[in-house]
Amino acid sequence: MEDKRSFTCGAMVEIINGPFTKFIGKVKEVNDGKRMLAVDVKDESGILLGKVTVELSFQEVKSRPDILPW
Repeated sequence: MEDKRSFTCGAMVEIINGPFTKFIGKVKEVNDGKRMLAVDVKDESGILLGKVTVELSFQEVKSRPDILPW
């Protein structure tokens, strides 16, 4: 079954798999052909140094339209 999810730049997502699980991020780039996203992750806890960009597959995130972009 093909994954029908799509994302747009600026959309907020929650990471649901991997070392950044439960982090919230903003989509920076979308590669529909590879089903990959570049997501800016902002660390509110201070463990990371501010904001980092991570590459994630569509399956590693879920859309969070209920969260306002930062």
